[in-house]
Amino acid sequence: MSQYALGELGFVTLNKAPESFDLIDGIKQPNNVVKGILEQLYKAAQEESRTTHVLNKYNYKRLLALIDSNQDGHYSEQEYLQAVHNVSYRDHLYRVIAKHASEWYYGKDAPLWKTYLDTLTTDAPLWKTYLEEFLENMTWMKAVSEKGVAVGPEVWHMHPVVFLEAINPSSKWFDIEKFIQKYKEKHSVVFGFYDRGKKITIPALTQDSEESLRTLLIEMKKQYYNYFDDFNEKFISYMLATIRIESYAYRQKLFFKPISEDISYDKAEVDYGSGPTASNRQRAILNHNTNIGDGYKYRGRGLVQLTWKISYENFKSITGIDIVASPDLCLEMSTAVSIMMKGMKDGGFRTGYSLDTYLGEGKHDYFNARLIINGYRDGIPDKANEFKDYAELFEVIINETI
Repeated sequence: MSQYALGELGFVTLNKAPESFDLIDGIKQPNNVVKGILEQLYKAAQEESRTTHVLNKYNYKRLLALIDSNQDGHYSEQEYLQAVHNVSYRDHLYRVIAKHASEWYYGKDAPLWKTYLDTLTTDAPLWKTYLEEFLENMTWMKAVSEKGVAVGPEVWHMHPVVFLEAINPSSKWFDIEKFIQKYKEKHSVVFGFYDRGKKITIPALTQDSEESLRTLLIEMKKQYYNYFDDFNEKFISYMLATIRIESYAYRQKLFFKPISEDISYDKAEVDYGSGPTASNRQRAILNHNTNIGDGYKYRGRGLVQLTWKISYENFKSITGIDIVASPDLCLEMSTAVSIMMKGMKDGGFRTGYSLDTYLGEGKHDYFNARLIINGYRDGIPDKANEFKDYAELFEVIINETI
């Protein structure tokens, strides 16, 4: 899809130039641009599949009905602000391109400011005086238009970051909401889960897991081009396959969220410690777990289960985040994604084993890509078939939603 196919990328245009710059004052119903935005968010709410958000469409419908009734009377300004800035539909809001008059064109004597400024005459006269001076100093667009630059009084307004990101070919990504919807349909049976090497059916994706997946994908999109030059669906698919297995909190039945290894202090000191109960004291010391308590302190955390103090030290130097002093920082999504991407890209988990080694240009080896994180077990990369299966399934969904 071309980066200039804005409609296909979810952008909509509103051409609702107002007769005046109306104030959302709790009395006069907001029309024009505000109404147009609410209509777009109502449309998004009508397509809502999350049961916890089912009331949104009724709330938007009610607000639009109030506007259409054209009745003056008191209403909550905050209700409109919250409706416009509903975090659940911010992606839709950020893709509204609205044409309306610019405050950089019209001075204080322009009719569009009359309703607002007249209100301030008695309510806030000092603020009116300040605002009038401010408006006169800001009307640069009219001045340049009069000098022959075709700007005009009504211009298209868009979210600068989202718009530029959309037309930037290096920011290629898949549709996150469509991805989640397709994944939900396959979560229980097609993906399922492996129990001692056998795939079993599991319950439907929980709301908490869905929100975790959404947060994860947004963060991955945000950070991806900090580490990679080009979009590679194989890289992303393998990261997601790794996360689905390594960060599954089985007691809470929670997927796609950074977790801390579910292990007791005593067991961690046996497995990872160098104290009197250690099962392999020399290995622990080689991995810098030299103090009593280091086994538990530096147990597995994050999306890829960073383990041993030496690993925390390495990724502290790589990310600049002091996860040695505060290991639980690995449980923050931004930190966990950074560790995963940087480690998989540069062989930070196992020297010489990276995404490019197995999944770079012309390569498609999900099986041996498991060596990026873990070594061999029983002659093959640890659980390689399971990771390969999930990566292939994720790749299909990415290609269907890009």
